[in-house]
Amino acid sequence: MIGGLRAPGALAAAATAGCFAVLLASLGFEHLAGLRPCDLCYVQRGAHAAGFALGALALTLRPQALWRWAAAAGAAALAFGAATAVYQAGLEQGWWEGFTACSSPVRFDLSPEELIAQLQAAPIVRCDEVQWSMLGLSMAAWNVPLSAGLAALFGAAYASSSASQ
Repeated sequence: MIGGLRAPGALAAAATAGCFAVLLASLGFEHLAGLRPCDLCYVQRGAHAAGFALGALALTLRPQALWRWAAAAGAAALAFGAATAVYQAGLEQGWWEGFTACSSPVRFDLSPEELIAQLQAAPIVRCDEVQWSMLGLSMAAWNVPLSAGLAALFGAAYASSSASQ
């Protein structure tokens, strides 16, 4: 028992708390430091939100089969977030070329002049440019081990729950 939770629950609780901490940090960077997220940042943030929700669900679900499903889904969500972070870190380093499509929603009810004004006023946040780094690593690069580690915690919770049956 760890803090009143059996090992699988403690692992899931740690992963859930980690997802929540990453979400808080990302919101802090956005709203306190003024760093606007790009499209890939939102995808990675969504993976952490899914991990948090699935972790909270895993901690409350019974029977064991449902609990294990939520832990496995949390691991999958965070693994997807880690893969997205690898992709973005590679874009930032110039290892590969990213998508070139515009990510702003298109409105068809605007006149050509209004559309041009909207496009000129829209802030552009590129996925291949580093906005912030620490120790030479961008936020996406830092998110790779964070997401992979949280996915591993969820996976360990899943594995240890099947061993404890």
